[in-house]
Amino acid sequence: MIRAIRSRRFSWRLILGGACFGLIVGPFFYGIDGYPWITLPFGLPAIILMHPLMDKDVPTLFGADLLKSPRTYIAISLMVVAALLAYPYQKALTDCWIGGTWPNCPK
Repeated sequence: MIRAIRSRRFSWRLILGGACFGLIVGPFFYGIDGYPWITLPFGLPAIILMHPLMDKDVPTLFGADLLKSPRTYIAISLMVVAALLAYPYQKALTDCWIGGTWPNCPK
């Protein structure tokens, strides 16, 4: 049981579940217009690129096979671009939340 929890496949399933949960719940917090939809063309290909490497039943999350594959570096680059594009949306939500105007944030 413990060995299965520490496997790469289990961790990958948790990551995918978190990404799906964020995609479903995120628009409720950001609003449909305020959600960073621009990040999807970068985040989804990164997940698709990493899936063949991460969906292996090996005991460690990170290994030499990840470091040797160019898929890893392309996926990391795509995720960095997605994070940079999402920053203004996250900053606006944070400012609205701290300012106390959430969920009635000015557009």
